[in-house]
Amino acid sequence: MRNILQKKKVEVLKSLILSLSHKNKDDLESSLNASAVLIELVENSVTLDIFLENDGEIVGLIMDLAIDPSNQFNQ
Repeated sequence: MRNILQKKKVEVLKSLILSLSHKNKDDLESSLNASAVLIELVENSVTLDIFLENDGEIVGLIMDLAIDPSNQFNQ
């Protein structure tokens, strides 16, 4: 059960991060909300560990979005 919850947490984080992508052009409010939620989660020491799991896979996803020139809409 714990593994399932952990997987769901990672899925939710990835979903929030992907809402910051340039593919979400039509919904600026969703991007802003996702950004606020992600900031709150990073500031929490319990959920920060999730960001750093698997050699920082989620942090890498954030970095990929940050450096993607086609993603200037959400920068």
